[in-house]
Amino acid sequence: SLGNCEGSITADPIGGTRPYTISWSILPDTTLEINNLCANTYIITITDSNGCQLMDTAIVNVLVNLNEHDQNNAYIYPNPAAQNVTIVAQSNFLGSAELYDNFGRLILAESIINGRARLDIDHFAAGSYIIVIKLDGKDPVIKQLMIE
Repeated sequence: SLGNCEGSITADPIGGTRPYTISWSILPDTTLEINNLCANTYIITITDSNGCQLMDTAIVNVLVNLNEHDQNNAYIYPNPAAQNVTIVAQSNFLGSAELYDNFGRLILAESIINGRARLDIDHFAAGSYIIVIKLDGKDPVIKQLMIE
């Protein structure tokens, strides 16, 4: 679910002369398999015993359950959108609306006041995004947003 660090990467080097030395860009780990990863871009550098190096990149994405029909009755429109998105909750709840990119990074957050919020999205690249709607006292609602 969103925010959980459950990703893993396994590297399988071919060629070169063993033993290999392993280093990861943002981790102190020196093994070919790493676990419990959060959404991010990871760079591995593999150096063989002759000093030859290979760098490669792996991306761990966020996987979420997209519930279009939810008990909190929160809606987003228009979807797809190009300039702004309106969020409406059936009740006059307070809360927040958070927009995440495909790397799981929070890129925009707005308050929901009296059951409504507006996200200005015209400065984001076209693509698929995730909106997490958090209403006081309710489970978060997760929606997919397509930006044109």
